[in-house]
Amino acid sequence: MRCKRIGVFPPTEHAAKAALFGALESTLPVRFVGREVGDYEDLDAALVLPGGDIGDAVPLPRLVAVSPEGPAAPPPSLGRPPQASGETLALAAAPPLDRRLRGARLLDGTVSQVSPVMPRDGETVLATSPRGAMWVTDASPGGIPRARVAIAPHELDEGEALRDRLRNGRFLALAAIVHFLREVCGTAGWTPPPLRACFIFDDPNLHSKTYGYLRYPELLREADRHGFHVALAMVPLDGWFASPAVSRMFRDRGDRLSLVVHGNNHERMELARRAEPAAARALVEQALRRVAGFERRYRVRVGRIMVPPHGVCSREIARSLAPAGFDALCISRPFPWLARPPHPWLVHPEGSSSSVGWHTAEMIEGGLPVLLRRGMDDPVEDLALRAFLDQPLIIQGHHADVREGVDRLTEIATMVNSLGDVHWQSLAEIAASNFTTRNTDDLLDVRMFTRRCELPIPEGIRRLRIEVPTLDVPSQDTIRTTSRSGGAGALGAQRALRAGASEELIVPHGTTTLSLSLVASAPASLAAIEPPPSLRVRALARRVASEGRDRLMPAYDRAMVKLSLRQASS
Repeated sequence: MRCKRIGVFPPTEHAAKAALFGALESTLPVRFVGREVGDYEDLDAALVLPGGDIGDAVPLPRLVAVSPEGPAAPPPSLGRPPQASGETLALAAAPPLDRRLRGARLLDGTVSQVSPVMPRDGETVLATSPRGAMWVTDASPGGIPRARVAIAPHELDEGEALRDRLRNGRFLALAAIVHFLREVCGTAGWTPPPLRACFIFDDPNLHSKTYGYLRYPELLREADRHGFHVALAMVPLDGWFASPAVSRMFRDRGDRLSLVVHGNNHERMELARRAEPAAARALVEQALRRVAGFERRYRVRVGRIMVPPHGVCSREIARSLAPAGFDALCISRPFPWLARPPHPWLVHPEGSSSSVGWHTAEMIEGGLPVLLRRGMDDPVEDLALRAFLDQPLIIQGHHADVREGVDRLTEIATMVNSLGDVHWQSLAEIAASNFTTRNTDDLLDVRMFTRRCELPIPEGIRRLRIEVPTLDVPSQDTIRTTSRSGGAGALGAQRALRAGASEELIVPHGTTTLSLSLVASAPASLAAIEPPPSLRVRALARRVASEGRDRLMPAYDRAMVKLSLRQASS
């Protein structure tokens, strides 16, 4: 399928913003070309930047960016609270604005030095500051999209990620361009997965019906009332026991409650340690064996998603996860071994794409998907921007975050549900649905941001082209496909493809679903060479103490309240 050709006027702006346009081309099926006034041949749309003009009579979709954006405060480094500044922009609450942005109120520090745009007859205001309209759009009688925005983006700085330009504090210039390009691409663009969401709590286990301030029966009732899903990141060491009643609850209500993996022993900085490949593999395989034993005993499925304790993970551990059998890493930054204070959360390896943090998941070395999560106490404005990027909304917390009850969850769930038709799912389901597709005649393109997926095959598709957008795919990784026919539901033949490249295969006649998986062709375990780490008494004692502290916190709070009341009445 031919990419949409977007003319950049004047052509000097195209040359001056090569990194910015290159990053946008990696995220959308577009190609930018510099053009002079009057040269409109083979263009699908025009991006008119300061100093350019094509005239109202030219029948091209266009976005006109009036003035260069002003200076912007840099994003905060890790370890510092997010502090957005700038003018408050109120976004429209109705079409044609993307539903996920409707009604949002976001800050932008780059608009303070530019003049508003004056709406013309027939134009709809999409964003307004206290000083006036900042983004407007209209459709000509022929249905040609035309829009104007007050600011044009600067070139990306060296090492800057495109996602840095779409955050609370700096979003308008890039949001207007992406919104316009999606409109121009229409059905020619990639079809993303639906809007998905999940709450996740670190540390709880199934030893009883409560864990600290989490009361599972109450959690299930509220999840049913408000339609949300809660995943518990359970320490594999805790899998030695589960309450039969709680096991039944999680087994029967997998639509609302699920489990994933939280480290191994939950020792301090457990997954942040640098280790030899065999030692790293032995550690994560021990976690998987413990999880598998828990599943056999209690018949409760545990998603193969690693949620690192303390939100840290070394490069060596990350490399070992996919070969061992994990489907994804769930953490707050794409490359956690690089993203340490004072770096920003989007820091990425030199030479890697500036589109880091932009897609539904980040495919890092080893073909490992990273599911990005955010804290429950983080500003909610970022949720709308993540949804706008088709990213799953994974909201993480600890049991103390519901100290005052589950109202905080219902508030966030209500806000998330206002963004569109939300599919609340387990992390395993989210990981498996992280793929995008595009149809061209009898060809179906699929980009896998996942280790495995079930791919529906539309009628008329005869060819499949698979791409795994990853930083570094080991030579052992292949893509395996298994076809399933609609008539008998029988499994067809398997075929392995080299990963890391876009390759085609013929879809067997009558196929309704293809199972795709990214697998290692040499799955032999390194644990046979490196023995599993022994359980140290200190590690066991630390975990017992941590769980005891968490479970005693509600009782301690109640005792403090009673003491305060006694003292007040005496």
